[in-house]
Amino acid sequence: MEQHAPVVRAKKAHKPPLSAKQKSRMFMGAMSKLELPNPNEAIDLAYTFHSADDPTIAGTLDQELCRKEAKHFLARVAKSGTPEEAYLRSIGPIIHTYCRALTRSKQQLDRKIEAADTLLEAELARLTSGTISLKALTLGLRFLQPAIVVVGGLLAARVLGKVVPDSFSDATGTGLPTFLIVGVGLASWQVSTQRFNQIARSKAFLRHREEWLKASIAGEEYKLAHLMIVWDNLLGAWKQYTGQKFSRHVYYKTQMETNLINFNREYEKTRLKSQGILKRLVILVAESISAVTRKVMRLGQNRSVKRRNQIEAE
Repeated sequence: MEQHAPVVRAKKAHKPPLSAKQKSRMFMGAMSKLELPNPNEAIDLAYTFHSADDPTIAGTLDQELCRKEAKHFLARVAKSGTPEEAYLRSIGPIIHTYCRALTRSKQQLDRKIEAADTLLEAELARLTSGTISLKALTLGLRFLQPAIVVVGGLLAARVLGKVVPDSFSDATGTGLPTFLIVGVGLASWQVSTQRFNQIARSKAFLRHREEWLKASIAGEEYKLAHLMIVWDNLLGAWKQYTGQKFSRHVYYKTQMETNLINFNREYEKTRLKSQGILKRLVILVAESISAVTRKVMRLGQNRSVKRRNQIEAE
């Protein structure tokens, strides 16, 4: 049998350790690591730059402090050709990128909330106009109700008299006291319409809160996605110019994840409340119909009893 020669693997060339002079040329010194912003502080600077131009806090001490810190960072000058200069040039665009992401997220959130506010105002204006019209109609019906009941009852009696069997009419009295049906139906319609308006207003406010929560969730997800990209770039720059890994965790990530959990929980609660209002509306309509039916049947039964008593007396 043929014997193969043993495979001899080439040994990797041993790299000699870097001297202190070489390290000083490649990596930042201990004092520079303390003075220059680390990845977490770079994220803080992005929020600082964002707040320095935020119009919602214009003229406040917070914005003055943010502008002071932003100018202090921009005024940092490192010696040319040093790792400190390269590090500052590296993290500057990264900070600017996340600052723009924060600004875009806030602008999108403001636009969505403004649209939701406009929709809510239009919905409430429509419901208010409907309420005023309903009040005017109710006031008119209050004066015309006797005439409506008499005329409507007579017309309904004429119509029902042709289609309702005599046996059913004799048993329930539905063929004759139809003016009572009209009166009960009219009163139930007024009460149901007012209740429906209240439910519609509650529904409008819940819909507005749903839109607000959806916009907040989208904003937090947008910021979190950009944060993780920026965080990886900052970690790479820190390792490149310090020769060390940055071991601490980005604390903004935990805060955003907590906000997302809370926003989603509130959104689900609001959505369930909105569905509950629709169920209440269906129940209201069913109860109104049931109440009218019970009153009509009760009136018909009372009349039937009176007729039987009259017949027996005769």
